[in-house]
Amino acid sequence: MKREWLVLVLAMTFPSAMAYLYFVRFAGAGEGTADNRLVQIVYTSAKLAMIVLPIAYVAMTDRRYRPFEKQSSNRLGMAIFFGLAVAFTMVALSNYLAGSVLAECPQRVRTKISEFGINTPIRYLLMSLFLSTIHAFLEEYYWRWFVFGRLRKLMAYLPAALISGLAFAGHHVFVLNEYLPGQFWNATIPFSLGIAFGGVVWAWIYEKTGSLLGPWLSHLLVDSAVMYIGYRMNFFDAIRP
Repeated sequence: MKREWLVLVLAMTFPSAMAYLYFVRFAGAGEGTADNRLVQIVYTSAKLAMIVLPIAYVAMTDRRYRPFEKQSSNRLGMAIFFGLAVAFTMVALSNYLAGSVLAECPQRVRTKISEFGINTPIRYLLMSLFLSTIHAFLEEYYWRWFVFGRLRKLMAYLPAALISGLAFAGHHVFVLNEYLPGQFWNATIPFSLGIAFGGVVWAWIYEKTGSLLGPWLSHLLVDSAVMYIGYRMNFFDAIRP
């Protein structure tokens, strides 16, 4: 039990620590911000660790663990509806808040995109495809299959969903705060809590179905909206109301 909690605490804090490094600490390191190799290396290393460590831990400690026993798609429609609702809400908010809360976002998005070396339309679209599909699945595998799944073995659904949802939102705090400087309480925290709520909903869908398909498709739709907003901010002057 003690080892399980130690691993879970590490799993829930590791993404936030790495996000701080590749999105804040090493931002602008080296020769300017364009095509920052250090940021790219740290980012890639973090994602590889998130793939390997959970499955390695389960394989070594709990070979009988079967996280997909139910395997039902009866919440698929709800998952897609939730993803579409969040996606459309985000796009509408990005237009409504363009001249206020999001005023500095376009320039900051351009800087970050340049730092990651994806500052051409083709590179950005390829990265968007990766983030919206493979990376979205990776996050569901990590946060719902591993973190929520292991917490669920230790406690009831609601506390497991809330803890995993808040941990899921943790690394987004560093990301959002870079895009929303000086707006920690009025923008970064509310948006992060919205992300935590999304994590709770996806945990509920996973709880009911035993499958990552629903949460992944819902997550894919939300991330597609994020990348669409980023595209508009980067390759146009601004998002205007």
